[in-house]
Amino acid sequence: MLRFLLLLLLMLQCGSAGAQDISFLWKIAQNYQQSGDHGLEEIQLKKILAIDPAHVESLTVLATLHGKGGRHESAEAGWRKALSVAGESAALLSNLGISVKLQGRLDEAIDLYTRASELSDRDPETINNLGAALKAAGRLDEAADAFRHACALMGDFAKAH
Repeated sequence: MLRFLLLLLLMLQCGSAGAQDISFLWKIAQNYQQSGDHGLEEIQLKKILAIDPAHVESLTVLATLHGKGGRHESAEAGWRKALSVAGESAALLSNLGISVKLQGRLDEAIDLYTRASELSDRDPETINNLGAALKAAGRLDEAADAFRHACALMGDFAKAH
């Protein structure tokens, strides 16, 4: 706690933040995350993004916070921004797929999970998510194939739905 207060005091003394302060703000955000104060964590992440709108770590953590908080449209926007900055990756596409699926856009989620699995065909979580979206869309044969593939990668049937 003392470390956090010292960091906060230093930040207040520094005045407006510049690009060199991103790591400092990131540490503050991490402290808030560890303490479970996600509201203050979000404020720090937004400060980082005000300095560097392309800070991928802040974009992804903020998108995750919004998704966990049920703000799926905002989470989707964050994942899309992270993709535009960092380029396509299986993790970013899969997380975007989660946000899209939770908004009821199953066909788009299936497309995103498919693209993610093409980038990383050894990731059982992405393939499992694809199976869940296919199942929700009523595409049961394809879902079963995806679940079998995820199970084979996981080696544990209980983890796949």
